[in-house]
Amino acid sequence: MKKIFLVILVFAFTLVSAENTGKIKGFVADECENPISGAKVILNDKIIITDSKGNFDLENLPYGIYELKIIKECYEEKKTKINLDSEDKSVNVILRPALSRLCEISVTACKTAKFTKDIPVKVDIVPLEDIENTNSLSVDEVLEYVPGLEVEENGYSRGTVKLQGLPTEYTLVLVDGERTKGGHQGTDVSQIPLDTAERIEIIKGPASALYGSDALGGVINIITKDAPESPTYESALTISTFNTTNVKANLGYGIGKFGLIANAGKYKTDGKILSEAYRADNYFAKLTYKNLNKYSFSYNMYEEKRNLFLMEERKYDYKLHSEINNFDGMQLRANAYFIEYTREMKAASDPTKAVENEWRGSIQAEKYFDNEHGLIVGTEITLRDYDSNIIKGDEDIESIYAQYEIPFWEKYTVTLGGRFDYHNDWGLQPAPKLSLLCNFTEDFLVRGSIGRGFRAPSLAELHSFWYHQPGGGLWIQGNPNLDPEHSIGVNINTEFKYLNMNNSFSVFYNDVKDMIVQEEVGTYDDDGHPLYTYFNRAKVRTYGLEYQNKYYFGKYFNTSLGYTYLHTEDEDINKELTNSPNHKILAGITYTDEKLFSEDFGFSTGIKVNWRSKIYLDWLNESEAVDRFLLDYNASLKAYKRINVIFSVKNLFDKEYEEMIVMPGRTVATTISVKF
Repeated sequence: MKKIFLVILVFAFTLVSAENTGKIKGFVADECENPISGAKVILNDKIIITDSKGNFDLENLPYGIYELKIIKECYEEKKTKINLDSEDKSVNVILRPALSRLCEISVTACKTAKFTKDIPVKVDIVPLEDIENTNSLSVDEVLEYVPGLEVEENGYSRGTVKLQGLPTEYTLVLVDGERTKGGHQGTDVSQIPLDTAERIEIIKGPASALYGSDALGGVINIITKDAPESPTYESALTISTFNTTNVKANLGYGIGKFGLIANAGKYKTDGKILSEAYRADNYFAKLTYKNLNKYSFSYNMYEEKRNLFLMEERKYDYKLHSEINNFDGMQLRANAYFIEYTREMKAASDPTKAVENEWRGSIQAEKYFDNEHGLIVGTEITLRDYDSNIIKGDEDIESIYAQYEIPFWEKYTVTLGGRFDYHNDWGLQPAPKLSLLCNFTEDFLVRGSIGRGFRAPSLAELHSFWYHQPGGGLWIQGNPNLDPEHSIGVNINTEFKYLNMNNSFSVFYNDVKDMIVQEEVGTYDDDGHPLYTYFNRAKVRTYGLEYQNKYYFGKYFNTSLGYTYLHTEDEDINKELTNSPNHKILAGITYTDEKLFSEDFGFSTGIKVNWRSKIYLDWLNESEAVDRFLLDYNASLKAYKRINVIFSVKNLFDKEYEEMIVMPGRTVATTISVKF
């Protein structure tokens, strides 16, 4: 009898417990009631992702009042309260498009997707629409019109990037959040196929707190496209000045939860002079699987072979990314990465060949507390080796990093971040960062940050030995006794929107110690070619301000304006840094009509102005290039949503000018692409 009574008591307790819990069933859509997949639904410390039909479920919730926060890129954040007083409660959530630049999404600044208005550092984003409207042919051409940076061409590289006046080696270049290699004196962004880019994100100032070495000056992250819902195929041909041709083919295919995009390109130019001749073949593929409420993964592959003047480069780049959603209220991400980079110099009697291999694995966890406090914790391990026919070397780096957001007084957020890298040669390298964000209104914010950056010497700077042909020829030898470079960076930014005008004003300061420089130490061969090596010598300061303005007026026109003031100084010799203009102005106007004659035709045209003051070409400021004014023009015509013709002219007035090398005059390019 007692056993029967106990069973009845347990059964009754179970019924009572079941009656006190329920489920929230939700549907997320846009203003046209189209379902939105991949939206984050945050409840306290739980994160749920909407499925392909925009649905989500929150189960086993005690009765009560709950507040849900829904986040999705390109849409405004939405909060909604629900009174759960029955077993099932349904809710429909409508998200409005984010028209303001302050509501753009970034994945680079915090290593997770967040609206720019919620990020404590300034992020410049070049979205796909702007990439297409510029009618640019390569990533470096797109970046030429971003204030606060300089794109350099130095013979062996077509597009390395300086941020806030700091050397190109201080700019970390990522593709989908992972490092890439290639180029001389920094990573050459012109190697990355522009057709694969969904958007480009730029962070200026030290980013070592999350990314470690090489992010001393900032980060450029090229985010690649996802597969389209329906199969697409596109081929394109570009013909330009100096017998330049570029043939490309793109494929996109999606079926169910799987997706594939692939890109192949073949580039050739004779250049203005023999040393500018250039050949490149590249292949890119991205395979994805997305089960949004559970897990997803992607596999990226990129291969390239480049033949430059007396040098050959080969690169094999592979990345595996996996993500688990809703794992005990957390999002988990894991990456595995490998790259092999080979460079062979053929300009000497004993040509040099060097092979760099890099392996990296990482794990990251993201969790929210009380819907607002966000914590990110991650760990990485990096293994590199350098093998040439003269010198060998290797390095191991073990890293941990964390970032914690602390909101207070509704409008303010403090972010504490930091990273510790343990290097097999230099021991522990800390990189802390403190940031403050003040969201006064939806269209006005102020943010500031101070952080420590560092850069470990590259394996080439430590162990290389090779012959550099330009300039009469010279030998460059590595120095295994180099120390890491360190910096302190301060950035303050305000952004505000008024009517159809987006404005941004920033000031910055960078103080770099133990900068690595090249110095001549003698001669090497019987011909008396000079021998250079690397030393920790320079102490450098850069500071300045930036202003950006973008204005949309009417249905067809938009304008852009950017101004940068930059002061650079090598404190040891009281000289300015090379290729660092004190003043730079960028301006442009674009006309776009998506229905030129009918819905089958679209037209876009634009004019851009690029002016900079004089620059110095050497460390002693003995050689300078005068100020220059460039005018670029582009136009594109789209027909039947399948054919696109792009015409562009760079340096319209054929001005002769000099950067780090003598630049070509007017260049004209025509691209014809057909989509199936």
